[in-house]
Amino acid sequence: MIGFALALAWAVWAGCIGALDVRSRRVSNRWFVGALPLALGTLWHRHPSINLALLMGGAGLTVALALNLPAWLRGWTGGADVKAYALVGLGFGAWHLLEIFLATSLLFGLAALAFWLRGGVKPKRLAMLPALGISLCAWLVSGPWWWGDKLF
Repeated sequence: MIGFALALAWAVWAGCIGALDVRSRRVSNRWFVGALPLALGTLWHRHPSINLALLMGGAGLTVALALNLPAWLRGWTGGADVKAYALVGLGFGAWHLLEIFLATSLLFGLAALAFWLRGGVKPKRLAMLPALGISLCAWLVSGPWWWGDKLF
């Protein structure tokens, strides 16, 4: 029951930040600070040992920052993208973050290709959080299938 509630909360959070990113191109830090208990709750629900939970969360956070900070420093992504990935990495750990990151990259690449094929004016940035929201929700439904693990 707790696992279902956590998955539902992640899905609602991902949908909200994705919608905000499309609508206003800005996501308030309140959305990330507010989701911090969700990430920590997911972390401690998935790993009964506090040491293992801190190790997995720290590894996920480190991988998220390593994957996203270079793109942010070049101006390719926004700060909200980095913060969203950091929360997902903290909550689910490094291995599961990589699954979500690959799915998001594929969706974002397809969206950019569709935009380019339509001949649209090149924007400074495309909104990435909707792709993250969709891939996170799809991953929550399908579960961490790649590693043979269960979500909750």
